[in-house]
Amino acid sequence: MALGRDHNDLLGDAIADTLDPTKRRWNKVVTFIRHLLGAMRSISSHWREQFDPDEARLESELARPAEGMAPLSPLDLASSDEPGADRIVGARRQIEDIEKAVADDKVVHDILGGMRAEMSPEDIREALGLSTVEYETAMKRFRRHVRPSADRGEK
Repeated sequence: MALGRDHNDLLGDAIADTLDPTKRRWNKVVTFIRHLLGAMRSISSHWREQFDPDEARLESELARPAEGMAPLSPLDLASSDEPGADRIVGARRQIEDIEKAVADDKVVHDILGGMRAEMSPEDIREALGLSTVEYETAMKRFRRHVRPSADRGEK
């Protein structure tokens, strides 16, 4: 809850607040040490009240190096949702293989273009002027072209 602040920061804040007459006043009835202890308790209490566990944190606040070790950020340990480079290359090759397999079938090639443009089947049918039966027939041809490359283990 101290958000990276330590005992030195707490003491520094207590002294700075005591020197600022608008923040804390030292009642001379208590010793200066007792005054600082009370101020530090008060400041740490405010830190706890102001702490928001959902507040965004800086990466530098998260890193806690082990003694004698280089700092390791929790963000360095987080996995990525993005696919690795080898998977991206493999997917591109697979798409190229599919495009080569359907190159002779204009309707299937055009449907594939619509799929790559993230069009819905209805939008593809409308754009190409295909009936539902023509679209489904072309999709069966598409699947026949794709299956042989998948059966060979080309992924």
